[in-house]
Formats: sequence, C-alpha cells, structure tokens
Amino acid sequence: MATLQGSWSGGYLRAPDDLILEVAYEDRRVLITRDKNTIPPLLMEWAETGRHHAGVILVPEQAFRRGGVGGLLRSILQIEEASGDDDWEDRVMYLPSA
Repeated sequence: MATLQGSWSGGYLRAPDDLILEVAYEDRRVLITRDKNTIPPLLMEWAETGRHHAGVILVPEQAFRRGGVGGLLRSILQIEEASGDDDWEDRVMYLPSA
C-alpha cells in the first residue's frame, strides 16, 4: 500500500518510480511518461516478480516538440478510443513518434 500523500497534479514529481506505479495501480490510472531510462527496467522487474501495474504509455521526446501538448493529447485520446473498455493492467505501449 502506498504511503505517500500527494495529488496527481504535481504531488508525485519527486516520488520514486515504484511508488508512482504503485499509487497509479491503486487508483487504476495508466501512467503516461517519457522516462524510458528507469521505467522499462522497473516494469521488467515487476513482471518477473509478479507485481502488477495499471498500464504505462511511454512517450518519445519528439512527441512534445512536433505536435506540442495538443498533438500528444490527440494521440493519447486516439489510443483511449481504440482501446475502449480494454483492461490496461500490465500493458505497456510505446507511443509512435510520428
């Protein structure tokens, strides 16, 4: 059970990755991140040990530059629309950089 008190509007900015994934799982929130250095190895570790997460979308750095936040949001909304009511537990998706 997570012990950090925070909010999703900035309360977890300096929290450890494992705690963020744990809180997101408890809240049933898919984590959207551009952290491709520490999150993927952590997800592999969790998979090997049987820990679950609520889902992760890895966003390439270029997505912020090319389409700005609006383009990124449109891409995420397209993913959400395409997945419908699918369960995202333990699902990892790399957002295309186009």
